[in-house]
Amino acid sequence: MRILLVSHRFPPDVGGIETMSGLLARGFVAAGHQVVVATRTTGHDAGIAAAGVEVLGDPDRRALLDAHRRADVVLHNNPVTRYLWPLARHPRPVVIAVHTWVSRPDGSLAPQDRVKRWLLRRVPSIAVSRAIAAEVGPRATVVHNSYRDDVFHATTPLDQRTGDLVLVGRLVSDKGADLAIDALSLLHARGHAATLTIVGDGPERAALEAQAQRAGLAGSVRFTGALDLAGVRAAFDSHRIALIPSRWREPFGVVALEAMACGAVPIGTADGGLIEAIGDAGLTVPNGDSAALADAAERLLTDPALMTHLRDAGRAAAERARPARMVDGYLAVLEEAVGRSRKAVARASAQAGGTA
Repeated sequence: MRILLVSHRFPPDVGGIETMSGLLARGFVAAGHQVVVATRTTGHDAGIAAAGVEVLGDPDRRALLDAHRRADVVLHNNPVTRYLWPLARHPRPVVIAVHTWVSRPDGSLAPQDRVKRWLLRRVPSIAVSRAIAAEVGPRATVVHNSYRDDVFHATTPLDQRTGDLVLVGRLVSDKGADLAIDALSLLHARGHAATLTIVGDGPERAALEAQAQRAGLAGSVRFTGALDLAGVRAAFDSHRIALIPSRWREPFGVVALEAMACGAVPIGTADGGLIEAIGDAGLTVPNGDSAALADAAERLLTDPALMTHLRDAGRAAAERARPARMVDGYLAVLEEAVGRSRKAVARASAQAGGTA
Protein backbone atom coordinates (compact mmCIF):
# COMPACT_ATOMS: atom_id res chain seq x y z
CA MET A 1 0.00 0.00 0.00
CA ARG A 2 0.91 3.62 -0.46
CA ILE A 3 0.13 5.13 2.94
CA LEU A 4 -0.18 8.86 3.60
CA LEU A 5 0.35 9.35 7.33
CA VAL A 6 -0.92 12.73 8.56
CA SER A 7 0.47 13.75 11.95
CA HIS A 8 0.28 17.29 13.33
CA ARG A 9 3.78 16.86 14.77
CA PHE A 10 6.44 14.28 13.97
CA PRO A 11 10.03 13.45 15.02
CA PRO A 12 12.37 15.13 15.78
CA ASP A 13 9.62 16.89 17.78
CA VAL A 14 9.10 15.12 21.10
CA GLY A 15 5.79 13.89 22.47
CA GLY A 16 3.44 10.95 22.61
CA ILE A 17 1.87 11.30 19.16
CA GLU A 18 5.23 12.16 17.66
CA THR A 19 6.67 8.93 19.04
CA MET A 20 3.76 6.79 17.84
CA SER A 21 3.81 8.39 14.37
CA GLY A 22 7.53 7.70 14.08
CA LEU A 23 7.09 4.07 15.15
CA LEU A 24 4.21 3.59 12.72
CA ALA A 25 6.06 5.14 9.78
CA ARG A 26 9.11 2.94 10.35
CA GLY A 27 6.95 -0.12 10.91
CA PHE A 28 4.89 0.39 7.77
CA VAL A 29 8.04 0.67 5.66
CA ALA A 30 9.54 -2.40 7.33
CA ALA A 31 6.36 -4.29 6.39
CA GLY A 32 6.89 -3.41 2.72
CA HIS A 33 4.64 -0.38 2.30
CA GLN A 34 5.42 3.06 0.88
CA VAL A 35 4.98 5.87 3.40
CA VAL A 36 4.65 9.63 3.00
CA VAL A 37 4.20 11.78 6.11
CA ALA A 38 2.44 15.15 6.06
CA THR A 39 3.19 17.17 9.18
CA ARG A 40 3.57 20.67 10.53
CA THR A 41 7.04 19.72 11.81
CA THR A 42 9.82 21.06 9.61
CA GLY A 43 12.79 19.45 11.37
CA HIS A 44 14.72 16.47 10.03
CA ASP A 45 15.08 13.07 11.70
CA ALA A 46 17.97 11.21 10.08
CA GLY A 47 16.80 7.82 11.35
CA ILE A 48 13.33 8.27 9.87
CA ALA A 49 14.77 9.37 6.54
CA ALA A 50 17.21 6.44 6.51
CA ALA A 51 14.28 4.08 7.04
CA GLY A 52 12.85 5.20 3.69
CA VAL A 53 10.05 7.46 4.94
CA GLU A 54 9.27 10.55 2.82
CA VAL A 55 8.45 13.46 5.12
CA LEU A 56 6.64 16.58 3.91
CA GLY A 57 7.27 19.24 6.53
CA ASP A 58 4.65 22.01 6.48
CA PRO A 59 3.66 21.14 2.89
CA ASP A 60 2.12 23.72 0.59
CA ARG A 61 -1.19 23.11 -1.16
CA ARG A 62 0.36 21.55 -4.24
CA ALA A 63 2.50 19.10 -2.26
CA LEU A 64 -0.43 18.13 -0.06
CA LEU A 65 -2.69 17.53 -3.05
CA ASP A 66 -0.02 15.44 -4.76
CA ALA A 67 0.51 13.34 -1.62
CA HIS A 68 -3.21 12.55 -1.50
CA ARG A 69 -3.29 11.79 -5.21
CA ARG A 70 -0.50 9.20 -4.80
CA ALA A 71 -1.98 7.54 -1.72
CA ASP A 72 -3.99 4.33 -1.52
CA VAL A 73 -5.12 5.21 2.00
CA VAL A 74 -4.83 8.18 4.35
CA LEU A 75 -4.18 7.69 8.07
CA HIS A 76 -4.69 10.67 10.38
CA ASN A 77 -2.77 9.89 13.56
CA ASN A 78 -5.12 12.01 15.61
CA PRO A 79 -7.36 14.03 13.29
CA VAL A 80 -5.69 17.06 11.73
CA THR A 81 -8.60 19.15 10.47
CA ARG A 82 -6.43 21.57 8.50
CA TYR A 83 -5.22 18.67 6.32
CA LEU A 84 -8.64 17.21 5.48
CA TRP A 85 -9.50 19.46 2.55
CA PRO A 86 -7.46 17.60 -0.17
CA LEU A 87 -9.84 14.64 0.19
CA ALA A 88 -12.49 16.71 -1.59
CA ARG A 89 -10.22 16.78 -4.65
CA HIS A 90 -8.75 13.29 -4.30
CA PRO A 91 -11.16 11.05 -2.37
CA ARG A 92 -9.30 8.23 -0.64
CA PRO A 93 -10.19 5.75 2.08
CA VAL A 94 -9.46 7.42 5.42
CA VAL A 95 -8.69 5.95 8.83
CA ILE A 96 -8.43 8.16 11.90
CA ALA A 97 -6.46 7.14 15.00
CA VAL A 98 -7.76 8.82 18.15
CA HIS A 99 -5.24 9.35 20.95
CA THR A 100 -7.21 11.55 23.33
CA TRP A 101 -10.68 12.70 24.30
CA VAL A 102 -12.55 14.50 21.52
CA SER A 103 -13.65 17.35 23.79
CA ARG A 104 -12.30 20.18 25.93
CA PRO A 105 -10.92 19.41 29.43
CA ASP A 106 -14.27 20.41 30.98
CA GLY A 107 -16.16 18.07 28.64
CA SER A 108 -17.53 20.82 26.37
CA LEU A 109 -17.23 20.65 22.59
CA ALA A 110 -15.37 23.27 20.57
CA PRO A 111 -16.18 23.64 16.84
CA GLN A 112 -13.19 21.48 15.88
CA ASP A 113 -14.38 18.77 18.28
CA ARG A 114 -17.76 18.72 16.56
CA VAL A 115 -16.08 18.39 13.15
CA LYS A 116 -13.96 15.49 14.43
CA ARG A 117 -16.93 13.70 15.99
CA TRP A 118 -18.93 14.13 12.78
CA LEU A 119 -16.06 12.62 10.81
CA LEU A 120 -15.53 9.76 13.25
CA ARG A 121 -19.14 8.65 12.74
CA ARG A 122 -18.41 8.20 9.04
CA VAL A 123 -14.94 6.69 8.69
CA PRO A 124 -13.12 3.75 10.30
CA SER A 125 -11.18 4.71 13.40
CA ILE A 126 -8.55 3.33 15.74
CA ALA A 127 -8.76 4.08 19.47
CA VAL A 128 -5.68 3.79 21.68
CA SER A 129 -7.73 2.36 24.55
CA ARG A 130 -11.15 0.92 25.29
CA ALA A 131 -11.84 4.10 27.25
CA ILE A 132 -11.31 6.21 24.13
CA ALA A 133 -13.27 3.75 21.98
CA ALA A 134 -16.27 4.18 24.27
CA GLU A 135 -16.30 7.88 23.38
CA VAL A 136 -15.45 7.51 19.69
CA GLY A 137 -18.20 5.00 18.90
CA PRO A 138 -18.82 1.53 17.48
CA ARG A 139 -16.65 1.95 14.39
CA ALA A 140 -13.49 2.16 16.51
CA THR A 141 -10.96 -0.65 16.63
CA VAL A 142 -8.84 -0.68 19.79
CA VAL A 143 -5.09 -0.81 19.17
CA HIS A 144 -3.03 0.06 22.23
CA ASN A 145 -0.01 2.32 21.88
CA SER A 146 3.53 0.99 22.01
CA TYR A 147 6.86 2.46 23.15
CA ARG A 148 10.46 2.91 21.99
CA ASP A 149 11.73 -0.61 22.66
CA ASP A 150 15.09 0.37 21.21
CA VAL A 151 15.49 2.76 24.16
CA PHE A 152 13.57 1.39 27.12
CA HIS A 153 14.85 -1.86 28.64
CA ALA A 154 16.06 -3.07 32.03
CA THR A 155 19.70 -3.53 32.98
CA THR A 156 19.75 -3.17 36.78
CA PRO A 157 18.52 -6.06 38.98
CA LEU A 158 15.78 -5.19 41.44
CA ASP A 159 17.97 -5.76 44.49
CA GLN A 160 20.63 -3.38 43.14
CA ARG A 161 18.35 -0.40 42.52
CA THR A 162 19.16 2.61 44.67
CA GLY A 163 15.94 4.59 44.14
CA ASP A 164 12.50 3.91 45.58
CA LEU A 165 9.89 6.03 43.77
CA VAL A 166 10.20 7.86 40.47
CA LEU A 167 7.75 10.10 38.62
CA VAL A 168 8.31 11.08 34.98
CA GLY A 169 6.20 13.74 33.34
CA ARG A 170 5.54 17.38 32.67
CA LEU A 171 5.13 19.29 35.92
CA VAL A 172 1.57 20.52 35.54
CA SER A 173 -1.29 20.07 37.99
CA ASP A 174 -3.04 17.40 35.89
CA LYS A 175 -0.09 15.02 36.31
CA GLY A 176 -0.37 14.97 40.11
CA ALA A 177 3.24 15.35 41.21
CA ASP A 178 1.96 17.14 44.32
CA LEU A 179 0.00 13.97 45.17
CA ALA A 180 3.24 12.00 44.95
CA ILE A 181 4.90 14.36 47.44
CA ASP A 182 1.88 14.08 49.75
CA ALA A 183 2.07 10.28 49.51
CA LEU A 184 5.79 10.37 50.34
CA SER A 185 5.03 12.48 53.41
CA LEU A 186 2.51 9.87 54.54
CA LEU A 187 5.06 7.11 54.02
CA HIS A 188 7.59 8.95 56.16
CA ALA A 189 4.97 9.42 58.88
CA ARG A 190 4.49 5.65 58.84
CA GLY A 191 8.20 5.04 59.31
CA HIS A 192 9.25 4.38 55.70
CA ALA A 193 12.31 6.45 54.73
CA ALA A 194 11.50 6.27 51.04
CA THR A 195 12.89 8.61 48.39
CA LEU A 196 11.20 10.20 45.39
CA THR A 197 12.81 11.35 42.14
CA ILE A 198 10.78 13.72 39.96
CA VAL A 199 11.90 13.78 36.31
CA GLY A 200 10.55 16.60 34.18
CA ASP A 201 9.93 20.31 34.16
CA GLY A 202 7.01 22.67 33.88
CA PRO A 203 5.17 25.58 35.47
CA GLU A 204 4.51 23.74 38.75
CA ARG A 205 8.14 22.98 39.55
CA ALA A 206 8.75 25.87 41.95
CA ALA A 207 5.53 25.14 43.84
CA LEU A 208 6.45 21.45 44.09
CA GLU A 209 9.91 22.24 45.42
CA ALA A 210 8.33 24.53 48.01
CA GLN A 211 5.84 21.80 48.94
CA ALA A 212 8.65 19.31 49.54
CA GLN A 213 10.52 21.88 51.63
CA ARG A 214 7.46 22.63 53.81
CA ALA A 215 6.89 18.90 54.37
CA GLY A 216 10.46 18.42 55.56
CA LEU A 217 11.22 16.24 52.54
CA ALA A 218 13.90 18.35 50.85
CA GLY A 219 16.47 15.61 51.41
CA SER A 220 14.13 12.87 50.16
CA VAL A 221 12.78 14.47 46.96
CA ARG A 222 15.12 15.04 44.04
CA PHE A 223 14.17 17.14 41.00
CA THR A 224 16.23 16.29 37.91
CA GLY A 225 14.56 18.63 35.44
CA ALA A 226 13.81 17.41 31.93
CA LEU A 227 15.98 14.53 30.70
CA ASP A 228 16.56 13.05 27.26
CA LEU A 229 15.32 9.53 26.46
CA ALA A 230 18.51 7.92 27.71
CA GLY A 231 18.20 9.83 30.97
CA VAL A 232 14.57 8.81 31.41
CA ARG A 233 15.49 5.18 30.77
CA ALA A 234 18.27 5.39 33.36
CA ALA A 235 15.85 6.90 35.88
CA PHE A 236 13.35 4.08 35.46
CA ASP A 237 16.15 1.51 35.50
CA SER A 238 17.50 2.73 38.85
CA HIS A 239 14.14 2.84 40.71
CA ARG A 240 11.82 0.15 41.94
CA ILE A 241 8.44 1.90 41.63
CA ALA A 242 7.10 4.34 39.02
CA LEU A 243 4.32 6.68 40.17
CA ILE A 244 1.78 7.90 37.59
CA PRO A 245 -0.66 9.81 39.83
CA SER A 246 -2.58 11.70 37.15
CA ARG A 247 -5.62 13.68 38.18
CA TRP A 248 -6.61 13.74 34.51
CA ARG A 249 -8.23 10.72 32.90
CA GLU A 250 -5.24 9.55 30.88
CA PRO A 251 -6.30 8.27 27.44
CA PHE A 252 -3.70 5.49 27.69
CA GLY A 253 -0.27 5.63 29.33
CA VAL A 254 2.89 4.99 27.32
CA VAL A 255 4.95 6.03 30.35
CA ALA A 256 3.67 2.89 32.12
CA LEU A 257 4.97 0.71 29.28
CA GLU A 258 8.34 2.49 29.41
CA ALA A 259 8.57 1.97 33.16
CA MET A 260 7.62 -1.70 32.93
CA ALA A 261 10.13 -2.31 30.15
CA CYS A 262 12.80 -0.92 32.48
CA GLY A 263 11.69 -3.07 35.40
CA ALA A 264 9.96 -0.38 37.49
CA VAL A 265 6.56 -1.41 38.85
CA PRO A 266 3.89 1.21 38.02
CA ILE A 267 1.27 2.64 40.37
CA GLY A 268 -1.22 4.63 38.32
CA THR A 269 -4.71 6.07 38.47
CA ALA A 270 -7.70 3.96 37.52
CA ASP A 271 -10.06 6.35 35.68
CA GLY A 272 -9.38 6.44 31.94
CA GLY A 273 -7.08 4.33 29.80
CA LEU A 274 -4.01 4.18 32.06
CA ILE A 275 -5.40 1.10 33.75
CA GLU A 276 -5.29 -0.67 30.36
CA ALA A 277 -1.60 0.12 29.97
CA ILE A 278 -0.81 -1.18 33.46
CA GLY A 279 -3.04 -4.24 33.31
CA ASP A 280 -2.06 -6.87 35.89
CA ALA A 281 1.54 -5.64 36.04
CA GLY A 282 1.09 -2.90 38.62
CA LEU A 283 -1.35 -1.27 41.02
CA THR A 284 -4.03 1.35 40.41
CA VAL A 285 -5.64 3.86 42.77
CA PRO A 286 -8.46 6.40 42.49
CA ASN A 287 -7.56 9.63 40.71
CA GLY A 288 -6.60 12.42 43.11
CA ASP A 289 -6.20 10.18 46.18
CA SER A 290 -2.75 10.65 47.78
CA ALA A 291 -3.61 8.37 50.72
CA ALA A 292 -4.44 5.50 48.37
CA LEU A 293 -1.22 6.23 46.49
CA ALA A 294 0.74 5.96 49.75
CA ASP A 295 -1.05 2.72 50.64
CA ALA A 296 -0.14 1.16 47.27
CA ALA A 297 3.50 2.26 47.54
CA GLU A 298 3.70 0.91 51.10
CA ARG A 299 2.27 -2.39 49.94
CA LEU A 300 5.01 -2.75 47.34
CA LEU A 301 7.82 -1.51 49.60
CA THR A 302 6.93 -4.06 52.29
CA ASP A 303 6.16 -7.06 50.07
CA PRO A 304 9.24 -8.16 48.08
CA ALA A 305 7.40 -11.16 46.62
CA LEU A 306 4.63 -8.94 45.21
CA MET A 307 7.22 -6.49 43.88
CA THR A 308 9.06 -9.27 42.07
CA HIS A 309 5.86 -10.79 40.71
CA LEU A 310 4.64 -7.47 39.29
CA ARG A 311 8.05 -6.61 37.92
CA ASP A 312 8.14 -9.90 36.00
CA ALA A 313 4.57 -9.38 34.79
CA GLY A 314 5.48 -5.87 33.64
CA ARG A 315 8.44 -7.00 31.60
CA ALA A 316 6.28 -9.68 29.97
CA ALA A 317 3.59 -7.08 29.21
CA ALA A 318 6.19 -4.73 27.71
CA GLU A 319 7.44 -7.55 25.52
CA ARG A 320 3.90 -8.06 24.19
CA ALA A 321 3.54 -4.32 23.59
CA ARG A 322 6.51 -3.96 21.23
CA PRO A 323 5.91 -1.75 18.16
CA ALA A 324 5.35 -4.66 15.74
CA ARG A 325 2.09 -5.48 17.53
CA MET A 326 0.83 -1.93 17.14
CA VAL A 327 1.92 -1.74 13.49
CA ASP A 328 0.12 -4.99 12.67
CA GLY A 329 -3.05 -3.70 14.30
CA TYR A 330 -2.98 -0.49 12.28
CA LEU A 331 -2.21 -2.30 9.03
CA ALA A 332 -5.18 -4.62 9.49
CA VAL A 333 -7.52 -1.62 9.73
CA LEU A 334 -5.86 0.17 6.79
CA GLU A 335 -6.01 -2.91 4.58
CA GLU A 336 -9.67 -3.42 5.40
CA ALA A 337 -10.44 0.20 4.51
CA VAL A 338 -8.64 -0.13 1.17
CA GLY A 339 -10.40 -3.40 0.44
CA ARG A 340 -13.84 -1.92 1.11
CA SER A 341 -13.02 1.06 -1.09
CA ARG A 342 -11.91 -1.11 -3.99
CA LYS A 343 -15.06 -3.25 -3.73
CA ALA A 344 -17.20 -0.12 -3.75
CA VAL A 345 -15.43 1.15 -6.85
CA ALA A 346 -15.86 -2.23 -8.55
CA ARG A 347 -19.59 -2.30 -7.74
CA ALA A 348 -20.05 1.23 -9.04
CA SER A 349 -18.19 0.34 -12.24
CA ALA A 350 -20.29 -2.77 -12.75
CA GLN A 351 -23.52 -0.84 -12.22
CA ALA A 352 -22.39 1.83 -14.65
CA GLY A 353 -21.56 -0.85 -17.23
CA GLY A 354 -24.96 -2.49 -16.75
CA THR A 355 -26.74 0.80 -17.20
CA ALA A 356 -24.85 1.50 -20.40
